[in-house]
Amino acid sequence: MNRSEYFKAIDLIDEVLQDEPLYGEEQLAFLYVKAEAYLKLKKTKMAKELYVAIKKLNPHYRLVGERLKSLETT
Repeated sequence: MNRSEYFKAIDLIDEVLQDEPLYGEEQLAFLYVKAEAYLKLKKTKMAKELYVAIKKLNPHYRLVGERLKSLETT
């Protein structure tokens, strides 16, 4: 994917999160994909904020712990 596609993905996720009442695993899935997109765009501060929010909701969700550790070392 190129940079513009990651920005489009982030915009679409924001639209979904605003328009639909998502909870639990659905909400975490969208937040995680958004964090991954920010990570690909090298926007580590935004990605880290999302990973922290996800970890508060579910500390064992996907690779959130590993992602946070890797961001601490950069």
